[in-house]
Amino acid sequence: MALTAAKYFLDPARKSTAEDEARFFRSLKVRNRNSKQTARGRLDALNAMAIELLKTPGRRVASALDIGISSGVTTAELYDAFRDAGMAPSLVATDLSIYASIVHLSPDVRVLIDSCGDILQYDIHGFAVRPWRRRLDRFTGVSLFKSAIEKRYADAARKALKGGGAKADRVALINPRLAAYDNIELREDDLLKRNPEFASRFDFIRAANVLNREYFEEATLRAAVATLKSYLSGPGALLLIVRTNDGTGHHGAFYELGADGRLSEVRTIGGGSELAAIVDATEPAP
Repeated sequence: MALTAAKYFLDPARKSTAEDEARFFRSLKVRNRNSKQTARGRLDALNAMAIELLKTPGRRVASALDIGISSGVTTAELYDAFRDAGMAPSLVATDLSIYASIVHLSPDVRVLIDSCGDILQYDIHGFAVRPWRRRLDRFTGVSLFKSAIEKRYADAARKALKGGGAKADRVALINPRLAAYDNIELREDDLLKRNPEFASRFDFIRAANVLNREYFEEATLRAAVATLKSYLSGPGALLLIVRTNDGTGHHGAFYELGADGRLSEVRTIGGGSELAAIVDATEPAP
């Protein structure tokens, strides 16, 4: 069973293991229905490739952007890889949901709510109850139990948080090691909504396990790739688009922004990117 948010974030005596941490973040599903958990070391091979490319003579890396960081485990590992290679870029890490609040409705009931108002966890008498449902829940009666909890506590928690009618502790839904890095900027951001603050800002962008044809329509993917390109600092800047399959490994590519404003593939990963045709068709940057 996963830890409650109060136990994970607020208990000074907590001594959770890496397995406890993974189980906790895996139990949290954000608005896009993805869990917040990412396995340690999952992107290490890609980090090594990125470092090799970024150390090419004439290429600079003063700023980097990591998109869709989930729990931030692999972001911390990317930062460590930069540091171990003698690089010190400023790093911005984004996700749809980074910050949340633990709303204390009573001594025995707490609700974890993210900044979008979505319920991530109910804490009932110290037991963690996930709000999302599995198909099995319909046959075990758990679905009815969750419906009763939702009816009683969901709106009450939202109203209490909005109106200040209950104690609330703000927490960051990220790996503690990442939270300890003062020089990593955490931002709640949606790639599907272009952020003018990011325009022409980054020498390296990683979009790992964020964009794929299974979740997004063609037009949405085209817009997202165009947005990523608009965030690159200029000629020589690198973009990594990759998807990881637990059975077959990493598939994607590193792309370089050219002087003509187009992206060109500089290294193929596995079977290549499923978005290659979209990247190739993206209009040159202005």
